[in-house]
Amino acid sequence: ASGLTHAPAPAYQNAPALFITSLGTQADKSLSAIQLVDSLIHTLPLKENGLESALHSIRAKANNSYPTFRELPSAVSEFERQGNKADPDAEILAGLPSVDAGTLRAYYDKNVLPAPVVWIIVGDRKMLPMDEIARYGTIVELEKKDIYK
Repeated sequence: ASGLTHAPAPAYQNAPALFITSLGTQADKSLSAIQLVDSLIHTLPLKENGLESALHSIRAKANNSYPTFRELPSAVSEFERQGNKADPDAEILAGLPSVDAGTLRAYYDKNVLPAPVVWIIVGDRKMLPMDEIARYGTIVELEKKDIYK
C-alpha cells in the first residue's frame, strides 16, 4: 500500500487538496482491503509517537530539499509561478510548532471526514463481491476502450 497528498499551490489556494492511496490484493480479498482503507480514512488512527514521527519527517524533508546552486534559479522561478512569495518549506517549518494532536484532529474533522471518497477497482467483476462493494457508492463500470482511446 502507498499514499500521497497533493495540496494546491498558493495561486490556487481555493482548490481542494487531494489524497490518493493505492492497495493491491487478490480478488477474494478485495472487500477486506476496501474495508481496511475505508476505516483508515474515516477513523483517524492518531498516536502521539506517530505524530512526532510525522513532524520529524516533515522537518527532515524541508531541511534536506534545498536546491543545489545550479537548481536554485529554476526552483525560485517555480515557487513564484505557483504563487509563493518565499520558499514554501520555510512557511511549513514556521507552522509546525503549532501542530499538536488537537489541531490535527480539528483539521481532520473539518477537511477529511466530509470529503468525497472515490474508489477505483481494477479487476474481473466476476471475481469481486459487487453487491457488497456497492455499499460504498454507485458503481460505474468501464471497459478498456473507455479509458484508452
